[in-house]
Amino acid sequence: MKKYCCLVLAMTIFLFTLHLKAFSQDYFVVEGTQVKTGTLTKTYHFLYEFRDTLRITLMDSVVAFCNPDSTILKSNTYLTYSDSPYVEVDYLRKNKQDSISKDYRGDELLSVYETKFDSLDRIIYRSLKQDSGMRVVFEEIYAYQDSTCSSGRVLIQTEYDGKQERKFKSKESSYYDERNREIKKVREFPGEAIHQVTLFVYDKKGELIEERWIWGDYETIIPMNEKSKNTKCIKELTMQLNATDIIDITTLAKRMVIKNKKFLIGEACENFAYMYTSRDNLREITVSKGQPYWEAGMMVTYRIKVIP
Repeated sequence: MKKYCCLVLAMTIFLFTLHLKAFSQDYFVVEGTQVKTGTLTKTYHFLYEFRDTLRITLMDSVVAFCNPDSTILKSNTYLTYSDSPYVEVDYLRKNKQDSISKDYRGDELLSVYETKFDSLDRIIYRSLKQDSGMRVVFEEIYAYQDSTCSSGRVLIQTEYDGKQERKFKSKESSYYDERNREIKKVREFPGEAIHQVTLFVYDKKGELIEERWIWGDYETIIPMNEKSKNTKCIKELTMQLNATDIIDITTLAKRMVIKNKKFLIGEACENFAYMYTSRDNLREITVSKGQPYWEAGMMVTYRIKVIP
C-alpha cells in the first residue's frame, strides 16, 4: 500500500510538472505545425466516495490549447495509470465547411471523425474511421425537407446509414411557431412505435425557460433560464478561487465535497451539481452527483483558464 501511494504521488507530481511546462507555451504543435496559442485551459477530474471516511482520487488531468480564432483545438489527457497521453485534435469548420477530429494515443492515430455541412450550416455527412487501417465504422448522410403546418414551419431531417445503400436510420421533425421558435422536436427510429419527443417552453418575453424530454411514460424537465437553474440541487455560484498547484486543488476538492455532503449522500437530490466560478471567470470548480453513481457519477472538476 505504501509503495502504491508513493507511485500515485509521483505520478501526480509528474502530471502537474507537465502542466507548468505547458502553461509557458505561446505556441502549441499540431501534427508537426506550430500554432499560436489563443487560450490554454487545464482541468483536473477527481472521483470521490464516502466509506468510513471521504476518499478522493485524481482520475485524470487535461491540458487544452486553442488558437486565437477557435478553429484549431488540441487536448492532452493524462491518466494516472498510463504513461502515454490521449491526444485529441479538432479542426473546427475547416475550409468553412467540414470539421475533422482526430484521436491519438501518444503518436498512434486511433480514429478520425469527420462532419460536413451545407450552406445553411446543417449537417449533411458524418463518418468515423478507426484502427491502423482507418476502417470505416459508420457513414451517415442527412437530407432535409421544409414544409408548413397550421402552427408554422416544419423541418424534417432524415438520417441514412451508408454512403451508397442509404439505409434509413432515423427521422427528426422540428416544429416552429409563427415567430420561428422551435416548439417541438420528434425523433423516430425504424421498428420503434414510441418516439422521442422534446417540447420547448417559453415565457411571455419569448425566452426559452424549459425543455421537456418525453419517451413513452418517461419525462425529464430541464430548466434553461438562470432562475430555474438555481434550485436546491443545481446552482451556479461565485466564490474566490486561488488554488493553482495540485496539493491546494486536491484540498479544495475535499473541502467542497464535505461542504455539500448532505446533498451528496442523501436522497433529496437524485442529481446534484453546484458550480462555483471566480469573479474573473478564469477558475471554476464543480461538485456533481449523477447516475450511474458507480461510473464517474461522483465527481469534482477544477478548471483554470489562461489567456496569454
